[in-house]
Amino acid sequence: MIRHGYGECAACHTDPSGGEGLTQMGRVQSELLLSQAWSSRPELTSNAKTLSSLDEPDWLRLGGSIRGMSILDLPHGGAPADLTAFPMQLDVYSSVSIGQFRAGASVGYADVPLASPHLRAAQVFQKESGPNMISRSHWLGWAPSDGWLLRAGRLNLPYGLRISEHVQWVRDATKTDRESDQQHGLALAHSYARWRWELMGVLGNFQIQPDAVRERGYAGYLEYRVLGELAVGLQSEVLHSKESIQFGRTEPTTRQAHGLTLRYAPTTSVVLLAEGSMLAATDRNLGHVALLTADYEPVQGLHLALSEEMLDSGNPKGQAPLVGAGKTTTGSWLTLHWFPVAHWDLQVDFVSRYSTTPTVQAQLHYYL
Repeated sequence: MIRHGYGECAACHTDPSGGEGLTQMGRVQSELLLSQAWSSRPELTSNAKTLSSLDEPDWLRLGGSIRGMSILDLPHGGAPADLTAFPMQLDVYSSVSIGQFRAGASVGYADVPLASPHLRAAQVFQKESGPNMISRSHWLGWAPSDGWLLRAGRLNLPYGLRISEHVQWVRDATKTDRESDQQHGLALAHSYARWRWELMGVLGNFQIQPDAVRERGYAGYLEYRVLGELAVGLQSEVLHSKESIQFGRTEPTTRQAHGLTLRYAPTTSVVLLAEGSMLAATDRNLGHVALLTADYEPVQGLHLALSEEMLDSGNPKGQAPLVGAGKTTTGSWLTLHWFPVAHWDLQVDFVSRYSTTPTVQAQLHYYL
């Protein structure tokens, strides 16, 4: 949306830093600016409503996402092609706004694989695997005045670009994706004129056990919109746990990430997104992670994008460096993303990363 001069997220999303539920304005802009314009003068229709017909009361917003995923592993190193398909997201969410009171929650279904690196962190019932209820976020909030929101609950960590590709390294290495990396805590967000920021005190993810693996600390960002179509930001997180799932340690571990973001639209058709962070963790050498995306929209609703990423998570001290942990590894994403009508989008990615099987990923997404 930076290509249209929209720098802040709170106008269109119930989360002040973007993602998940849409406000009424978000639904309107989804149809008028995001979806393909099938006529020379796009007009607002009932598609901007929930389920294309439901008029909610002003204090209630309902939403949801159904996302199907297919992954084709291309032939590589003598291995044959392999195709898998699965439901990636089956969520409903809602938000309430009554006076200064705010609340939001999401509930979903997932068949959690054994030792899943992602979904287990969001599951409601403590099970090793199998069908489970998940809740990615749930919170209560207070908005004392325009531009301010204080929230308590399970929240997206306010760090980095709010993108949906949770396996891209800038999200995975910093553990700040919207898929399952949310944490419980207290967050204060504010937007005014060209500034927006959010700071969260992290108390841990209470949907995982034992308590020793729960991380505590802070995460936050500060962004300034230099021009209508240019925004630069700072971001930082420091999190500590008695044991580390991420690094497989049974000793106290502190991990850190500090970096920069950029969103820039040199023309209405082109948007550049960039993010880079330095990574640090107990008993590991310094690492880094970065992403650069160039998005081209030849016609409204159709996006062609190229993303280049790199990662060095930092090798354990005293151990030889490996590719990706002590030596920088790289990856490329070639993306076609189409929003044919309001509430629907189709995304196809060709992903090539060093020393891994190239894949073609296809997602069909219906959202409210």
